[in-house]
Amino acid sequence: MTYPLQIKKIARGDASEKVLPGAEFQVIREFDNSVVKLTKVSDTEYKVDPEGTVEAIVTVTETPVTVEGLNAENYVLVETKAPQGYNLLESSVTVNGTEYKHAQQVTVSNTSNTAKAQVAIVE
Repeated sequence: MTYPLQIKKIARGDASEKVLPGAEFQVIREFDNSVVKLTKVSDTEYKVDPEGTVEAIVTVTETPVTVEGLNAENYVLVETKAPQGYNLLESSVTVNGTEYKHAQQVTVSNTSNTAKAQVAIVE
């Protein structure tokens, strides 16, 4: 059985949690440090596909992005590009001796899950 994960990038302190478009994330399997390969179904939906050619999720305005087909395990979201006018994630995650900068750890379980990546605006 597989599960979805919703990802949205919001500005720190934004009570409305408006999604910031243009953030790019890679999904890394914590188990073996591999990049999850995806197929883009639509602007707001990606599907895990071992034969997929997409390795980065791009956020869009107003709607969280959903990744379908993830196993129930730990993943690392690595931000590779910040939205215009914003910074990359400030946190780092170390998995099996590998440090991922601009990253956030998430756990996919048998309940739907929304990971919120919060950042500050560039000063």
